[in-house]
Amino acid sequence: MRRQSRGADFSPGDLLFTAIAQEPSPSPSPQELQVPAVASDFHPAQKPLPELSRVGVDMDRQRPLSMREALALALANNKDIELRARTLRFQSLI
Repeated sequence: MRRQSRGADFSPGDLLFTAIAQEPSPSPSPQELQVPAVASDFHPAQKPLPELSRVGVDMDRQRPLSMREALALALANNKDIELRARTLRFQSLI
C-alpha cells in the first residue's frame, strides 16, 4: 500500500544528503558597539519619592471584605449607575 503525499516525495536519505551537502556559513565577527557620548555631564535632579497613601483612604481603618460586600459597595458607589438612575427618574417625570 502506497501512501499519498501532497508535496514532493522525499526519502530520509534525500534529507541526509541535503544536510551534508550544505556548507556552513562563517559567523560574523563580534564588533564593539560604538555609541557617542551624549550629555556625558548630565545628572538628573534627585526628587523625593511620591507619597504612597491614597487620597480618601485611611490606612488604619481597613477591614477585610467578602466578594459580595466588595461588589455591593462598588455598585452602590458607581457614579455611572447613579447618573443613569437619575436620568431615568427625570425622563419619567416628563
